[in-house]
Amino acid sequence: MAKFWNKLKKNTEPAVAVHHIDSEPMADNGVPAQETEPENTNTGTSNVKKRAIKVGEKAGEKAGEVKEVVVEQSKKIASTVVEKTGEAVVYSKSRIKIYNLNHQLEKLYAEVGGNVYELLKNKETAVLKNAAVLLTLDKIDMIKEEISLINSDLDQNR
Repeated sequence: MAKFWNKLKKNTEPAVAVHHIDSEPMADNGVPAQETEPENTNTGTSNVKKRAIKVGEKAGEKAGEVKEVVVEQSKKIASTVVEKTGEAVVYSKSRIKIYNLNHQLEKLYAEVGGNVYELLKNKETAVLKNAAVLLTLDKIDMIKEEISLINSDLDQNR
């Protein structure tokens, strides 16, 4: 019976096992085996070279496909950045214009107040019939309307 088990053990134990094309040969205990050249090195090396070339070609094809995808995604991202930058510039310019118009309004309010004060100081009661006051009030209305239009444009573009 012992002969049977010994014979079976010898037939089932490989001397060296190769796990992967890139890995080192492994002995039966899992430790890398000492490098031993096979007797017929031409066929083993040429097969490995052929397989390596095929793997390299496939990797090259995949790299080309990946490159195309990356380039397309980069173009989309760049166009989105340009578009959003343009929107930000328009928004900023509009906000600056509103700021300047509000500053003009403050000046016009001060002007109306000064005109009304001078008229009342001189005992004139027809403040709303004064040409300077009416002209300034019209300017105020025009600026308020312009600010309203800019704000509505900004709301539509959000």
